[in-house]
Amino acid sequence: MTTVALHHPGHAFDGRRVLTATTELVDSYRHSGQTVEQDIARIFVAGGRWTRIGPDVHTTGLGNYELRLRSSAEGWHADTFGAGWGEHEELGTVPPEHRHAVAVYIDARDRLTPDRWPHTTDLHERNRDGGISAAHALITHHLGLLDDQLRTIDALQTSIPETERRKPWAARLLTTECRHVAELQGRLATTLLEFHLGTTGLSPNLDRFVPGFDLPGGFIPLEYPRPARNPETNEI
Repeated sequence: MTTVALHHPGHAFDGRRVLTATTELVDSYRHSGQTVEQDIARIFVAGGRWTRIGPDVHTTGLGNYELRLRSSAEGWHADTFGAGWGEHEELGTVPPEHRHAVAVYIDARDRLTPDRWPHTTDLHERNRDGGISAAHALITHHLGLLDDQLRTIDALQTSIPETERRKPWAARLLTTECRHVAELQGRLATTLLEFHLGTTGLSPNLDRFVPGFDLPGGFIPLEYPRPARNPETNEI
């Protein structure tokens, strides 16, 4: 991501000025009727909804993306965070003491996520330009991204105490992230098969049962844990 200086860096939060923002964040305001500087002033200066997560400050709105102020030696840097901390959002149940570790994971996951995953047409185009090895290299590259994603998931789970991992918020988060990787692995496998063998009929995506990932930091199942029943009433 590229960084630009804000036109009006006079807004201060917690005694420090907001000096820069990512180009992507600034561009997202072009057709909104306001500027990123105005939104920062509305949320962080005028008393909007935000929370501290590690050294940074995040909004807690309704949606899958949050506005964030990242701490630096000179002041604050504004960017977006690829998940939501609101009560009903993706990360709404993460306890405050674990939010920084989860935020580090989400940033790493986003860096390892391409704009789009390859389709069969992409492999045929690579094959025409560079031969079969070029087509295979495209799949290998994206499989490598997924392998790196699994490493970041493992780093996240090892940062959470083992007793805490069994709690619903952690178990569901880790399983959701592993299920997403397993789904993408299956999609890449299907793309490679279609490239070599073609497709016939409906050609639905293969729904393969994968019980879980046995990572260095511990096993993460791909099935969500079932709620415990009360042994006296047999109710969940």
